[in-house]
Amino acid sequence: MLTIWQKAFRQPAYLPLDELADRGWKECAVRRLMDRLKKEIREGRMMGHLPVCWGVLCAVLGLTLERTLHLHLYLHTRSILSSSVRLNQTGPYHAQTILLYTIQPLIEAELALYRASPGMGGVRSSEGIPRTQEEAEKADEQESEAGPMNCWPLGEILQGRHDVMHSRMFNT
Repeated sequence: MLTIWQKAFRQPAYLPLDELADRGWKECAVRRLMDRLKKEIREGRMMGHLPVCWGVLCAVLGLTLERTLHLHLYLHTRSILSSSVRLNQTGPYHAQTILLYTIQPLIEAELALYRASPGMGGVRSSEGIPRTQEEAEKADEQESEAGPMNCWPLGEILQGRHDVMHSRMFNT
């Protein structure tokens, strides 16, 4: 997945170099980040699951952590409601009503809880940098446990292969 997104961020061949000269440093940094992550994943030191790739994508796009969380929760909810509509469990207008009046306040409440949690900043020194490796690991653990998340590697594989599977839920 990182390889696909890396290709999506590559400079188009049809644009002159001078138009993209000011973006060169950013593209170089993104390329180095992607290469490093792919190496870490191949060596088994990091998992290349969807949440990791999603985080990288949002970071490359310059989204804040809070905006990334909001976008993830919204898109996940929208996907579930879309599936419900396609399975004829609910209608499109009802799904929109659920999203607007039931789910949106839940998303905002989860984000408010996350903002108020100690995991948002983790255990940091006055400069905002963990003092020791142990503090950094503890801060990472607190941060990862504090926010809304989901990870189901098999589901990610099935989702990516849905269009070529023998028995499919949706034939769109």
